[in-house]
Amino acid sequence: MKSPVDFRDYILAFPKMVPHLSMLQKIIKSCGVFPEGNLFTEDKSFTYNGKLLSKQVNMFRIGRTAKNIIEIGFNAGHSALVFLIANPDSKLTIYDIGWHPYTRACYYYLDSVFPGRITFIEGDSLEMPLQDAKIGRAHV
Repeated sequence: MKSPVDFRDYILAFPKMVPHLSMLQKIIKSCGVFPEGNLFTEDKSFTYNGKLLSKQVNMFRIGRTAKNIIEIGFNAGHSALVFLIANPDSKLTIYDIGWHPYTRACYYYLDSVFPGRITFIEGDSLEMPLQDAKIGRAHV
C-alpha cells in the first residue's frame, strides 16, 4: 500500500498530467463546445481554476491508495487522469451516459496512453448494474 500523500507529492506529479490535460482540452475544443465543469476548470471554461487545487490533491490522495476505482460520470476524463497518474497499478471502471460530444474521444485518448487500465461503460448509471467491479474507491 502506498504511503499517504501530501501537497508536495501532487505538485511533483502534476507535470506528468500537463500534456494529457492539454490533449483533453484540444479534443474538447475540436468538438466546438465548452467543457462541463471538472477538476481543473469551472463550467464552460478552458481556464485553469486554482481554487480547485484542494480537490485535485484530494483526488490524487484517494487514487494513490486505490487499486480498483469506479467513476460515475467521466465527462472529459480529468478525474480519471488524476487517478491514473496517482497510482500506476490502479484500474478504473467508468460509467457515463455519453451525451457530451467529446466524452468518447477523451476516453479513447486516455485509453491509448494508459492501455488496459480503463473500462468504459456507456449508459445511464441509474439503470445499470455495477458489472462485477471490485470496488476499492468510488467517485461520483
